[in-house]
Parts: sequence; structure tokens; C-alpha cells
Amino acid sequence: MILIKNPNFLILDEPTNDLDTDTLNVLEDFLVNFSGVIILVSHDRYLIDKLTEQLFIFTQNGHLQIYNGNYTDFRLEDTANKIHAKSSIKNDKPDVNNNLKKNPGTKSDKELKDLEFNIALLEKSISDLNLILNDSKTSTEDLISTAANIQAQQKKLDVLLDKWLELSEV
Repeated sequence: MILIKNPNFLILDEPTNDLDTDTLNVLEDFLVNFSGVIILVSHDRYLIDKLTEQLFIFTQNGHLQIYNGNYTDFRLEDTANKIHAKSSIKNDKPDVNNNLKKNPGTKSDKELKDLEFNIALLEKSISDLNLILNDSKTSTEDLISTAANIQAQQKKLDVLLDKWLELSEV
């Protein structure tokens, strides 16, 4: 009812929860074409990517970080910054065991690069699956299998991200 009154400011908390595909598509179309300000709290990465131009991220230490861009851009930049910070820390420290190394690249460096590649692939795959999930033409059977596939890939992604964090801390 409130959307009929043509507001210029919306505060939305998990707006896609419990919506069927048709209603979700109507809501997304409305929000994409909305000319006002939207404050959005959501776990729906697809929706966040589609709607956001600026993110307010609450960091672990309780600070607020403002990022201009969408969620995928933020994740990619954040990962790149962590990798850059990690490599600059390695470059600042003298390598005491330099004579013990046979190859310039260590096994963990290769593992990190492989993990980063696989993380990017999984994130792209999940994003593509979300497009299928949000397509109003997708059949019920395909919706169920796609949702299960997203859940399985998200679990794999979580495992890879945990491994990446472990290796990057070494």
C-alpha cells in the first residue's frame, strides 16, 4: 500500500524473504526503477548487486566502512586488498630460509592462487544460478534443483574461503 503513494525514501529489511518468484520480480522491477533513496538490509547478494551503488559495511571492529559500488565489486576489491597486504608483508620481511627454497613459488602460493581462481568461479556460478532462480519462466522443478545447487555451491564456497583465510594468514 505504501508503494502506491510514490515515496522517495524506502527502508527495506530482507525484502525478498518469503516471496514467490513473480512477486520477487515485480519488487525487483519496482526497486530498480525507483528514483528515490533505498536503505536495504539483505542477504540476497543478487538483489544487492542489482540495486546498490553504495554499501555501508560494518567491520569486525565496529567501524562503518563506506564503499562506492556493488557487493561483488566490494568482495573482489577486498580480496585483492588482502592479497596485496599479504604479499607486501611477505616482501617486507627478510626471508631467513631463502637458501632452503628450491622454487621461487611455494606450494601455499600456488594453493592460494588456485583457491582464488576457484572462489571466483564459484561466485560467478552462484550469481548465474541466482539469475535462473529469479527468472519468472523457470519451472518449479528447476527452481528446486537450482536452489539446492546454490546451497551446495555456497557450502563449497564457504569451505574455500575458510581455506583461503587459513593460507593467507600463514
